[in-house]
Amino acid sequence: MQLFEQDRNNSQPILGDVVDQFFAPVQFDALTQLASEFQRLQARIVEVHGIVTEEKVSGVMGYFFSGNSSDQYGHGATLRHTNAFNEIFNLDGALNDLTATFWSRALSLTDLQEHMPQARRNQWHECLNAWRQHGYKRGTNPELDMPEFSLDNLRATIQGLMARRAEFLAERVDGIFRNLSRSHVTNIPEGFSKRMILSHIFSDYGTIDHTREGYIHDLRLVIAKFMGRDEPKRDTTSRLLNLAKVHRGEWIEADCGSLRVRAYKVGTAHLEVHPDLAWRLNGILAFLQPMAIPESARTRPKRAKACGFKNKALFDRPISNAAAGVLAAMEPYFTLEPSTSFRREYDRKFVPNTLSVRYGSAELSKHLLDEVSGVLEALGGVPCNGGKHKNLRYWQFDYNPEQVVKEVAVSGQLPDAKSHQFYPTPAPVAERLVQWLDIQPTETCL
Repeated sequence: MQLFEQDRNNSQPILGDVVDQFFAPVQFDALTQLASEFQRLQARIVEVHGIVTEEKVSGVMGYFFSGNSSDQYGHGATLRHTNAFNEIFNLDGALNDLTATFWSRALSLTDLQEHMPQARRNQWHECLNAWRQHGYKRGTNPELDMPEFSLDNLRATIQGLMARRAEFLAERVDGIFRNLSRSHVTNIPEGFSKRMILSHIFSDYGTIDHTREGYIHDLRLVIAKFMGRDEPKRDTTSRLLNLAKVHRGEWIEADCGSLRVRAYKVGTAHLEVHPDLAWRLNGILAFLQPMAIPESARTRPKRAKACGFKNKALFDRPISNAAAGVLAAMEPYFTLEPSTSFRREYDRKFVPNTLSVRYGSAELSKHLLDEVSGVLEALGGVPCNGGKHKNLRYWQFDYNPEQVVKEVAVSGQLPDAKSHQFYPTPAPVAERLVQWLDIQPTETCL
């Protein structure tokens, strides 16, 4: 596999305010440790292979496999049959798995995989798993051969990606454009329009295609750069698409009003971007295809056409993507009570109308937790502590807040009370209304 392509000629630079910083600081000492660990494990694999393939060992190894082919409960063991001894201790397979594992660790360690366009992530995935395919032979297709895992290759890869971060932004936009459905006339061939349609987002069973989801996530990353916001996490895109699937046929607004998504039963997803964004996407697309995108598609329209966004400003009361991710993952608060069942020691007792930041809350920064708390308090939540579990935080509401909080997390903004004509009912008026209704204990109120 070629780690880097030749630099494109006649490429126009992208403005610095669009590119910004895409990557976390590179820890070269961490890469040195990773390369050293790889060499140590590689030597141990070769050593173990040499020991078990010696005649005095391999001649009796079959008895271990045959004598331990089932566990203490009589179930088949995970080891394969005796005649597969040579396959189990194949040196190439073990070294290939080690190399693929360490390339994945390197990409995760340096945030490279997170910042790659979906098309490049697909290429890396294919490259790191091609050796698993039946009939694979190294050298037959060099593009599918894993590069050697060495410190020099690691540093060259990272430095090359850092030097081409502007091109990565353009490739991300290009990947979105190339994966638009060609069977829908809404998608124009000369660039992005306000509405885009992507096919095969949902399978016949309702599951989300991971690769196709990646292109929508790329679009959200580009929009976040345009708006100067922090980058959304991949799982928030999954939550957005799942919410759209639940509310099939309805527009779901996301990312501070810059994007709307609508899912259909046939598996397509319609995406509508704010009028102020479509022409900017075409400007980035022209970085890779300067002759294919007309000038009219790269300039701001003089008059915005009527659309579902109603020409409102992109910003209302924006929430950071980090806080939105925490809000989307919140769950009802519960306590552990002694169980009456012999099968378990404790049972969960959920507290009604609550939400909690439970798992991993200790890893969240104080500023992030303060932002999350501010959003929940604006929605009517009262912060509470978790009793003897001091690291647990939860919020008590007067209503079931799960659906409201999910919608706020997806939209990325907290509606302003005055601009949305939200005026809470004064307490005296509410009390008079309750007295007038004369609600009985056996009656149910909607």
